[in-house]
Amino acid sequence: MKKIKIIFAVFILSLIISNKVAGQCTPASPIDDCLDLSIGMPTSVSGCVGTTVTVTPVILGSAYSAIDHYSWTPAGATPSIGVGNPPPTTFTVLPSATTYTLSTFGFGPEEIVNGDFSAGTSSWCHGPHYSIGPMMCFSSYQMSINTDLYPVWNNSGPHFYDVSHTIAGRTGPFNMLMVNGNAVAPGGTAPVPETAWQQNLSHLCPGKTYNFSAYYANLLTAPTCSLQITINGTVIGTYTATNLLTWNQITFNWVCSASGTAAIKITDLNTSWFYNDFALDEISLKRVTNDVQTITVNPIAYPIVTLSASPNPACEGDNITLTGTATAATAPYSFSGPAITGVATTSSLSYTLPGISLTDIGTYNFSADNSGCVSSTSVYLDVNPAGFAYITGCTDSACLGNTSTFTIVGTQGSTVTYFDGTSYTIITLPYSGCSSCFTSYTVTTPPLTGPTTYSLTSVVSFLGCANILPLSSSCTIYPYTQPFISVSYAFTGWQIFCPVATLPCPVIITYHTRMNYGSGITFPWSPISTTTLSSPSSLIASPDNEIEILSIHTFCGGCMWDVSIWENINAGHKPITFSYSESTQKTLRIIPNPTKGEFTIDGILKMSQNTSDVTIEIVDVLGQIAYNNVVKIDNGKLTEKIILNNNIKNGLYIVRVKGCEKEQNIRFLLNR
Repeated sequence: MKKIKIIFAVFILSLIISNKVAGQCTPASPIDDCLDLSIGMPTSVSGCVGTTVTVTPVILGSAYSAIDHYSWTPAGATPSIGVGNPPPTTFTVLPSATTYTLSTFGFGPEEIVNGDFSAGTSSWCHGPHYSIGPMMCFSSYQMSINTDLYPVWNNSGPHFYDVSHTIAGRTGPFNMLMVNGNAVAPGGTAPVPETAWQQNLSHLCPGKTYNFSAYYANLLTAPTCSLQITINGTVIGTYTATNLLTWNQITFNWVCSASGTAAIKITDLNTSWFYNDFALDEISLKRVTNDVQTITVNPIAYPIVTLSASPNPACEGDNITLTGTATAATAPYSFSGPAITGVATTSSLSYTLPGISLTDIGTYNFSADNSGCVSSTSVYLDVNPAGFAYITGCTDSACLGNTSTFTIVGTQGSTVTYFDGTSYTIITLPYSGCSSCFTSYTVTTPPLTGPTTYSLTSVVSFLGCANILPLSSSCTIYPYTQPFISVSYAFTGWQIFCPVATLPCPVIITYHTRMNYGSGITFPWSPISTTTLSSPSSLIASPDNEIEILSIHTFCGGCMWDVSIWENINAGHKPITFSYSESTQKTLRIIPNPTKGEFTIDGILKMSQNTSDVTIEIVDVLGQIAYNNVVKIDNGKLTEKIILNNNIKNGLYIVRVKGCEKEQNIRFLLNR
């Protein structure tokens, strides 16, 4: 009776255990909306050739699916392939339109519960002959939940099964199911294939494709395990492995029937009692979802642009025209450069720079836009200085009949034209390699015949640039002309008179006198005297009735005029007047005067026109002859060049021109 009670208790316990295991075969199903995964992105984008555009794919469709991997074709996307959701992707814009295809492959939620055995024996079941516990040698249909490198005990002691546990992206040690299939069925019957793992699923998506995956490994060398997988009683396949301690993957796709259920079994078909040991892990069933989208990358061509400046190089003051060209572009266009404030935007392809200056030299830019694709180019504008010059150094200290000088200052190599009231003269300023540097040029005037104004009319620089500013620079030379002298005799002596209100400079008069009664009796000349005429008149206190004015000299410029008076004044003391005006000077003159020893005697002689030869004597104030020569004249016209010896000393000299019993005298000052 006691034995029966024990047997009955064992029977009841086995029923309880059996019912518990059977109940674990149908876990609660995860939530799945059964929607396919889709990717949202534009069908086309545009960009400038050679640049990059970025596209961000957006995950649409199922809220319970995830992309496993993606790929872009053809090559050109960055990145072109990857795991997980496709990130923002860049494309290099090619010269021609290019279409890219994005292929995505993903999975819905995991349908298998505890497929990695992390929760031990929950949510799955096995055949009735298996028992969970330590795997012992010669035990019937044993299995255990162990980790990688976990000791399994058998009759010979602990054994370590080294199964490299790096599968499905995970690296162990993790839990796995270890199965000992070498047994005899209870009751001594022959071994039968037994289900090592089973799980019943519901609420699957009818008509959808699912991917099944599992890993298995031999724990002993032989015989090999032989695992059969069935879904809803239909055999999917049988899988064997001959390698030892190496994970092998089982994977296949399965289409869910209209029932939306799946009873999945893994059965060990190997009934051998010896070395029939294997491991299972990472059992998975996921809905397969994928999508294919295309996008076309359209190129936008950069405009082809050019820029020119005219004239270039330019002259200072020129108006410059910047001319751009642009293909495949639309207005507005942009110009910039040193002479442009900021950026000038215009609807025209040309831009004018008025009155360019030297500070405007530099690089000028032009840009054009084609739908955001901007091309730019530039041109270097060179500006040459305009012609520039001015007159300086004009002086009034020049004598009538003598030459004078003035200075033209300007840029090197410039061609300068000046006007003297009668004619134009062109000169070129010295050039020493610097067209923007200044230099000077001294102009020697012709013999002055009166006040003369010299003014600049044009200046052209060495580089061909004319003046841009009015040339207001001018110079007037006022030569010192001889005073209009009146000489008269009063009872108290000779009076020299200059009828001008103000003299420009004091006039020094050198003279001597003598008595001359006209009866052939003459007296010697008195010593040479001087008087300064600083006011319109000056009285010479001398009762002598004959006077000879040797020179009229002014402090201004060293000018010299000669007056000779050979008059016999009668007893009535008749007043005489001697006028030495400009017209008188033109009768006979010395050019230049003062002189350095080389001069010309020029003028009309007051002699008979039949006179052909005259004698020229040059004597000093003591009457010593320094020069003597006979020359020919033509109808009274005398032009003779005189060159004095270098040994003749500086001083006042008298030129005596004699012919046909007449004589004309003129004075000059030698100043070497």
